[in-house]
Amino acid sequence: MPSVSHRPSASQTRRKRSDPFAFLLRLLLALLFWSLLSEGALSAWLLGLPACLLAAWLSLRLSPTPETADPMQSARLCLFALPSFLLYFVQASCVAGLDIARRTLDPKLPLHPSVFTYPTELSGLPLWCLMGVISLLPGTLSLNWQPNCLEIHCLDQPDKAAAELVQVENRIRRLFTLPLLQLPLLDRSRS
Repeated sequence: MPSVSHRPSASQTRRKRSDPFAFLLRLLLALLFWSLLSEGALSAWLLGLPACLLAAWLSLRLSPTPETADPMQSARLCLFALPSFLLYFVQASCVAGLDIARRTLDPKLPLHPSVFTYPTELSGLPLWCLMGVISLLPGTLSLNWQPNCLEIHCLDQPDKAAAELVQVENRIRRLFTLPLLQLPLLDRSRS
């Protein structure tokens, strides 16, 4: 059954932006920060108070509303999934490192370096984590990002690497409590 998302009305969005508690909280944080920067000097408050008021107001005005926010940008890290992810990452790094060492030491040198495009719907922090993990795993490197895809360099066949990247992406998705992928998606390949 598909989930139905509730989009707030324009009046609810205006209410969020005019929420006095949110403004006061941001103002207090700005005032605290200014106090730390100016070391509590009274002469600094002539400039600091208007700057803090402006910063708190701008912070509310420029914060994304629920209508414009990207769900990937608001993805939250699940701390309970972190130990499992770290264990997977260490294991995958060891297995890939041993595989690359075996291939490079083999006299036949069974390496198949290639560059391919890997499609992904991730964005924001989950995308940056995926790119980082891909680059840290031996045998793969994230070369370039374009909307909805990554350009990947690998030392193996693109279809094998893409299947492994689906596993990596699913681990990232679990880490951020996002829906999992079912099939490896391979756009195009070039050697």
